[in-house]
This record gives sequence, structure tokens and C-alpha cells, in this order.
Amino acid sequence: IISYFIIAKSKGKIEIILDKYQYSPGETINGRLKLIIKKPMISKELKISLIGHQKIKSRKMNIRKHHSTNEFKSIEIFNLAIPLHKQKEYAIGEQEINFQIKIPNNILNSQKPKVLGFLGAFDFNTKRYPIKWYLSADLEVPGINPYSKKIQVNIA
Repeated sequence: IISYFIIAKSKGKIEIILDKYQYSPGETINGRLKLIIKKPMISKELKISLIGHQKIKSRKMNIRKHHSTNEFKSIEIFNLAIPLHKQKEYAIGEQEINFQIKIPNNILNSQKPKVLGFLGAFDFNTKRYPIKWYLSADLEVPGINPYSKKIQVNIA
């Protein structure tokens, strides 16, 4: 465990910096990524993604066994990934990369996840929790775990 933290701290990090955290459909998210590079490297890709997750609680009834159970799932219902760089060489130090993501006008009407019943199991009383929205930045580097950072934003 200690070696994991030493390696994680020695490779650097990525931060997401925004002017605000509350958005409406149709707005543009303006931000920047701050990369802190501790060793020179060549990346495979740098991308920023707007992701929507929804928690779902359903009550499953098994007709054959005459019992029911509650089941919780977190389902990704939206993912808009924008590549900022393809393969690129990074030197030691701090770098900032500006980005923009246009929030679709219909984002709050994102396709609802489908819950399937099979082999006599049916979903009853499905409860959908509010969608949680995240910005996720990922810098993929061959041979090491990706630099990544995820922050929550509000879209209403």
C-alpha cells in the first residue's frame, strides 16, 4: 500500500479548474486542466468527459420462488468525451490546457436506462434518483495507470 502512494505521488497529477460549478442545458462549460508532470512522458491521449450517472432502486419479484429483493444499480446514462490531445510528449513541470464543453439543450431528457426482466424475474416499484453529473479528465500514458480526476458539477 505504501509503495502505491509513493508511485502515485511521484508521477504527478491532474486537476480540473472551473469558473463555476452550476450550469444549465445549452451553456458551455469553460475550464482548464492543470497537469503537474514529475517525469517526462509520452501520452496516448488526453480527454475531458461530461458524464451522467443515475442510481436506480428496483424491487425484483421472482415468480417461481415467491419472494422479492431490492437491487441498487448506478448506470451511466450520458457520456460526452472530448479528446484534447492525441499522442503528445510532456516535459517536467506544470502545464494548463483550456477546454470547452457545450452542454446539449436536451441533456436533462437523457435516455432513461432500461431495466430488463428475464426468467420469471420482473422489476416493480423502480425508483430513479436524480442524475449526478461529473467532469472527468483522463491522461492515458502507456505502461502506467492513467492520470485521472473527476469532479461533480450541477446541471439543472
